[in-house]
Amino acid sequence: MKKYGKTQVKKWIYGIGAVILFGIILLFLPIWYIQDIILVGNHYYKGSEILKVAAIDKGMHPLSINTRASGIAIETLPFIQNATVRYEFPNTLQVEVNEKRPLGYVTFHDRYLCINGDGTVLEESQEKRLKLPLLEGLQFEYFVIGEKLGIENDEKIRLMNEMIAVLDKYSFTEKVTSIDLSNLEEIHLYVDKLDVIIGNIRDFDKKIKWLVKVHEGYTMGILDLTSIAHGQAVLTPLD
Repeated sequence: MKKYGKTQVKKWIYGIGAVILFGIILLFLPIWYIQDIILVGNHYYKGSEILKVAAIDKGMHPLSINTRASGIAIETLPFIQNATVRYEFPNTLQVEVNEKRPLGYVTFHDRYLCINGDGTVLEESQEKRLKLPLLEGLQFEYFVIGEKLGIENDEKIRLMNEMIAVLDKYSFTEKVTSIDLSNLEEIHLYVDKLDVIIGNIRDFDKKIKWLVKVHEGYTMGILDLTSIAHGQAVLTPLD
């Protein structure tokens, strides 16, 4: 009886061992290794940049990937608001990012600082990496990447957001070289070699409509739109 019992135990042990061995072999079949990586929401970063920071790549086994840690690593990139990495059966990873919308650039000595809509510094560079306007007229003596510029700039940054929204509406943002808010009653836009005197922010949508039309025929000179509410626009072409 004891011999029979030992035999049964051995059979159970062998059986469980065989199942475990089969499971391990099945688990490491080539079909489970990551073959596709789908990136969603990235605009300012290349996929290769995101995957490098996340330490993930094709050919990895899902068990070797900590999706939560990879998402946190991606969020260390300056332009990333949040990120999620998900495994999709049987061999796909989906990486979804929500990027911070950059507003434009400000200069600090000989460097460019890219800021977003609340005035947070996203990155520092020797040149403008993105086709965004230079934002002039902000006051600050120092900066920290990942932090906002001084609160004394809040009103100007709010106005810049309002202006960029209108420029985006007319697909004109990329044509604007710089926006100068040093004097909020005499705002200037610079487009090509055209100095556009906006005046204050009132009727800005109407002013941009005029600018878009004028710019079709003129790219040099001075365009005064301060009296646009009275139907007056003064263009002084350069010879």
